[in-house]
Amino acid sequence: MAAPLDVLRRFRLGNFSRQEWIAKAIGNHMMGCYRCLKAILWGSMHSTLPKDPVVLGQLRRLNIVLPLAGVIVLGLAGAVYMWRLNSFDRTIATIEAVWDAEQYGHGEKYTFTFGLLSFSRIGPDGQSHLCRHPFRIGRPDEKFRVGEKLEIIPARGSCQRVDVIGRAELQE
Repeated sequence: MAAPLDVLRRFRLGNFSRQEWIAKAIGNHMMGCYRCLKAILWGSMHSTLPKDPVVLGQLRRLNIVLPLAGVIVLGLAGAVYMWRLNSFDRTIATIEAVWDAEQYGHGEKYTFTFGLLSFSRIGPDGQSHLCRHPFRIGRPDEKFRVGEKLEIIPARGSCQRVDVIGRAELQE
């Protein structure tokens, strides 16, 4: 018995190419989705809106479902980040060196403040590990200085990942 792809390679239906035959095999449902997506992308041009009531119904559903799905995904990502900030162990890091560096992103130049931080973290095995690593700690207008204390959330398995919360409010 031949593999399905071999059958498709050898089989032609009328004057259709393989891609056209596959598209016909899938059905006209894909064409309805294509019209729907086209209407979304060019929705401001009323001449391109489909007249088919089925496609208009799909378009209405997509106009509700897509923004709702986006809000749900962003909400879940925010919830996971807030859970990390509130449930992981925090520690105090000391800035040993500070420098500004320019980085390029999205076609623009950004200036960030980097600092060499020293801190201790608790590993998964329960032991304390001393860490010393450079991190991006903020922007130049925040004016970080050597010797300042920062509140951070270190990663449990590595000294090379931290979330900088901000300046530490030391209670004496």
